[in-house]
Amino acid sequence: MAVWIPQFDLRCEKCSDGQKKFNGCEEDSTISDRWVVRDWSFQRCPIKLITKQTNDFISAYNLMKLGMFPYGNGWLKESNKFVEAIRVIDTETRLLEQDNLRKLKR
Repeated sequence: MAVWIPQFDLRCEKCSDGQKKFNGCEEDSTISDRWVVRDWSFQRCPIKLITKQTNDFISAYNLMKLGMFPYGNGWLKESNKFVEAIRVIDTETRLLEQDNLRKLKR
């Protein structure tokens, strides 16, 4: 889900108090399925659902795409959790790119 957040252009400072209620900023939105990302739906603002660890994984993924690995040139010292997180982020990034291409062709 975190990979898709930029599509919504979400910035907390832009929302009024009414929008924060509608968007599910501090508590669930009164609108069921307020946010839909692929097969997932949420009543809370997606930004509020992203953890620091998820942000760290996305930052690591972006550095990895530039050829910078935490332990040098390979994956041998990386934890299984890290490797799996990078795989998920890569898959979601590719799906997002495909989705954006489909939208451009319309």
